[in-house]
Amino acid sequence: MLAIKFDSQRLISFSLHVGGALSEADMQEMVACIGGLSEGLKARKEAFATVVVVVETAHPPNATQRRRIAEASRKVERGYEAVVTPSVLARGVMTAIRWLIPRGKDYRQETFATFEEARAWLVARTGYPAALLDTMHEEARSEVGRRLRETQPK
Repeated sequence: MLAIKFDSQRLISFSLHVGGALSEADMQEMVACIGGLSEGLKARKEAFATVVVVVETAHPPNATQRRRIAEASRKVERGYEAVVTPSVLARGVMTAIRWLIPRGKDYRQETFATFEEARAWLVARTGYPAALLDTMHEEARSEVGRRLRETQPK
């Protein structure tokens, strides 16, 4: 299950992936959100994107989904991306990918074990208050909880 919170004014995307594999609807929402970041950057030359991806699942995107995400993400040329996963293996893979396929000089990506580490890194680079990122995190968690309750039998 995927929950995305998007702030089009500040160009912040917050994604929370829990449970099973990403659905086609999840992928469409994610690609649209990435497109919104790209369009926002085109409209405002001094702006930068802030992307937070929290992955709490044993079902990461498959190869086709990763390719779609990568193609869409290439258009986001300025910003900061924090990927959060408790998986040591996934963090290692993300680091290796960053070394092998670096983004442009105006895009920084780091991988973290906890949201708190990611938040501190983003606050130091973007100047956004921690409370803003905390609120987006709480909203994503609340949405996931609501959707899980809706899918449970009554």
